[in-house]
Amino acid sequence: MKKKNSQAGFTLLEVLIAFTLLSLLMISIYGIVDRSLNTKDKILKEDREFLRMENAMNRLVQDLSSLYNPLYVFQEHTKKKEGDNVFDDFFSTDSSTNSSEEEQRKKNLILDPLLDRFVPNKRFVAINKNAQIVPALESNTPDSLVFMSFSYKRKVAQEKASQFCWIRFFVQEKEGTKSLMKQMIADNIYIQDLNWDDIKAHRLLKGVDSLEFLFWDKKREKFVAFSELEDKKIIHAIQVSLVVLDEYNQKVAHKRIVTPLWEKYIEPPKSSSTTPPQKTNPTGN
Repeated sequence: MKKKNSQAGFTLLEVLIAFTLLSLLMISIYGIVDRSLNTKDKILKEDREFLRMENAMNRLVQDLSSLYNPLYVFQEHTKKKEGDNVFDDFFSTDSSTNSSEEEQRKKNLILDPLLDRFVPNKRFVAINKNAQIVPALESNTPDSLVFMSFSYKRKVAQEKASQFCWIRFFVQEKEGTKSLMKQMIADNIYIQDLNWDDIKAHRLLKGVDSLEFLFWDKKREKFVAFSELEDKKIIHAIQVSLVVLDEYNQKVAHKRIVTPLWEKYIEPPKSSSTTPPQKTNPTGN
């Protein structure tokens, strides 16, 4: 008498069903992993683009914060009218002022004849009461700016250079791509004609769509173009608007409001100093 085999195997149909379910499960897992990797690469690329824009904006803001203007400390010198007697003014006293103010007033009277000899030019537009010349600010187009900074650092020990330099920001288009560029002149800063054509430009950011500099008008209490600014000798705040194109040709807008480091001498505008980047429709709708 034969014994029945109790260890029966899977049928062919059961094996096919198992392989089908396993294949569907593997396809689902592969899809999840693939989407995760693609999302990771996309986020990393967007972060790199955002970091490039942040670095460029921080460089720009740092330089603008060190904008040099002696009018933040001492007021502008104005020539005396003909017929004014400086000798009598020197020995007269003003009871409404304290001793330090009176001493400064007499010092100004002594310096005034020397300060009157200053002749404004296109590079230095005025002189203050402390005999410091005031550098001019240039913004011939909304996306360019030339100013004097006190943030220059010598690259070579014992180099004959001061802490002052001229800085130029502008947008340059090459082969259909716009870039944010920076130039700097630290030698012969007192010459009237700055030859930017001979100065090497450093690219801060590639893929720029637009750049705009606006300046705070204290009387109208709003930001205006440099050509509309009434007092171009002293700057209270600068609004920088930078728009960059990402890999999908979408516009990413970034805005900063910069005030010079002499903040205790000026009144900053009543608005936020930073706005987060915002994506806009490339069609403008």
